[in-house]
Amino acid sequence: MTIGQALDLGQGKIGRRDAMLLLSKTIHKDNGYIMLHEKKILDENEEKLYRDSLARRQNGEPTQHILGTWDFMGHEFITDSRALIPRPETELLVQEVLAFIGDSNYRILDLCTGSGCIAISIALATNADVTAVDICQDAINLAKENAVKLNANIEIIQSDLFEKVEGGFDAIVSNPPYITSSEMDVLESSVRDFEPHLALDGG
Repeated sequence: MTIGQALDLGQGKIGRRDAMLLLSKTIHKDNGYIMLHEKKILDENEEKLYRDSLARRQNGEPTQHILGTWDFMGHEFITDSRALIPRPETELLVQEVLAFIGDSNYRILDLCTGSGCIAISIALATNADVTAVDICQDAINLAKENAVKLNANIEIIQSDLFEKVEGGFDAIVSNPPYITSSEMDVLESSVRDFEPHLALDGG
């Protein structure tokens, strides 16, 4: 199978955008390379990995989970089922906080941190003293992995909201569970079946 044939196969199954992303991950090349080398033949292992990725996506698994990482605020975050996938609209929340902070060394609290994308992005862009909190140990572990990966100096605490948080803060930022329990069953399957309900269901 050539690169071009692989892209056509994926486009027919999951759409061109996702097919391009999965193919790029499989062969470790960018989109430009793929477009310029459509006649290059995939080796046996590459073809198997790509077909497996297509099958996972067709089964509803989010592309971000299959890729294992996703861009947020220009940083590559580890993404898996332990926390919500960072959404583009959440970048607006971070931008508002950055505008508020400026170059001040404020204390910032991120409640329901999940992957840590908000807290880490703030810490990397400012002089702020950032604390990230989540009730879920899996999410805490993922946030710690992302902080290490991106060399972000933040404090990460497992806590039910303010329960184990001490001191005062200049700003509190949060993207908490906001979907009602009655809406959970009608969510898109890639969200309902593959992302943590604790991070989605606000009761």
